[in-house]
Amino acid sequence: MFYSANLQAQSVDMFEEKEFLWLGIDFTGAKMIGSSYFLDPQMIKTEMFDKWNDLIIKEANKFNLKEFYVKRTQYNDILPAKKRNGYVDFETLVTDETHTLSKSDVASICSTYTNLQKNKGLGVLYVIESFDKLKNIANMYVVFLDLESALPVYMKKYETAPGGAGLRNYWAGSIHRTMIISGEDYRIDMKKYQKFMKI
Repeated sequence: MFYSANLQAQSVDMFEEKEFLWLGIDFTGAKMIGSSYFLDPQMIKTEMFDKWNDLIIKEANKFNLKEFYVKRTQYNDILPAKKRNGYVDFETLVTDETHTLSKSDVASICSTYTNLQKNKGLGVLYVIESFDKLKNIANMYVVFLDLESALPVYMKKYETAPGGAGLRNYWAGSIHRTMIISGEDYRIDMKKYQKFMKI
């Protein structure tokens, strides 16, 4: 879960930092699994990627990243993620095969997040591995990164069930569940970290 060497080397302390930059949801390494369900991959690329990203901002009371990750202030800069998502090849987006992203794949994606609204501090990015309708599961990485170096200091992969009416809300349900569960993990790890620092 921890990139412990990076945690010491980077200038940002993810647990002590009271503010963060929300970078949005990156789909550049993602696959939509289930060709009989994801019938219009071009629409998913041109419409749904933005809708899922925008929903987090529009319904901030529900998708309350500050509360989940115990922060005081949230800034948003999701335009880089939207721009990157625009480069996805919709012709290869949908598959019926399994698909995985390694941690090194995710770190490579994170390395592209430079020239942001804030160039120092803590960033939070969700990297989608797959929305899998065959198994009714979403797979995604929650990543905290050092904005100055664009290096991840913490990442963990989550599998969560979707749920909701309509395509947007159905998979947004997975994103919301990931926020809840990863927030619980974050609080546990924060307590461990604070206890370690007192030794």
